[in-house]
Amino acid sequence: MTPRTVYLHIGHNKTASSFLQSALAHSVDILAGHGLHYPLNERNAAAALAGEITGGNVNTDPQSLERALDHDWTSGTDKLVLSSEGLFNTLATPENGPAFLAELHRQIPDSALHVILYIRDPLGHAVSHYHQMVKRSGYTGDFAAFVQAYNTPRHVGRVVQLLERAGAQLTVVNYTRNRKQILPRFESWLGLAPDTLIRPPVGQVNRSLTLAELELQRLFNISLGKKAGRFISAPLCAKLPDIRSQTPHLHPEELSGFLGRMREMTQAAMAEGRIPEAEAWQIETEAEAAQIVSPPPEDMQFSFSQAQIDLLARTISGTIKRGQSK
Repeated sequence: MTPRTVYLHIGHNKTASSFLQSALAHSVDILAGHGLHYPLNERNAAAALAGEITGGNVNTDPQSLERALDHDWTSGTDKLVLSSEGLFNTLATPENGPAFLAELHRQIPDSALHVILYIRDPLGHAVSHYHQMVKRSGYTGDFAAFVQAYNTPRHVGRVVQLLERAGAQLTVVNYTRNRKQILPRFESWLGLAPDTLIRPPVGQVNRSLTLAELELQRLFNISLGKKAGRFISAPLCAKLPDIRSQTPHLHPEELSGFLGRMREMTQAAMAEGRIPEAEAWQIETEAEAAQIVSPPPEDMQFSFSQAQIDLLARTISGTIKRGQSK
């Protein structure tokens, strides 16, 4: 079946994509009752229903779109819902972004394209993104090195400009100011009343790490690379989802440099594509930012709870045993 309307959620990362995808997975039948088709394979459905991290239900592979279009359409559904924060990076790439939109148009030529993009104020996003890169992507640098290379607002400007040129109906939502309204804003975008979708039973999906967890994962990454996340951060986040994360430190001059660079970058991004004033980025003053990201102490101390130690001992021991048995 060819849908009349395509609703495309593209993230970006660390803006509650896993939470929204879990809500969508729990609400497949409800969505169908409102004419919205959310195709989901068994593996991703199981992960999303459990409140685990998923890649959504589509990727850049042309076959992924084909599978979505072929996936058991319920009678009466004529609107396709696709979700993948990975598509944000695709659309931000000059070569890949236009190619994906061209492929989407080729496979679904006569459909209206509605896109929702969540953005996030740079300092809070840099903190959360750093956690994500260490725990899932094998990043080995410290926070100071990470913020020096941080450029997400620049990518947002490129994506907004590309989608506007493609004629998409774009909705931009600032996660920082809508944190408590993530699901209602998403429901409104889909044309649904508040509380239509089922809220995931797991209160926090894809949490960030404590400083002790973060440093342990980073050091394992240096030795073992990306795969170390399977037995450090992955089980910690899945089995102990309600532990409160902590913010890494920066020296005042590093923080000041980051804020100045973000002011310039967000202004340039706003000039590239239209972002509603109510959703635009806000950059903290140095005094405000210092309340969020403090200088590193002279003698850094790390601590784990008994539950964290028990879980780490089990998962690391299990990994060692599996390696010894090969």
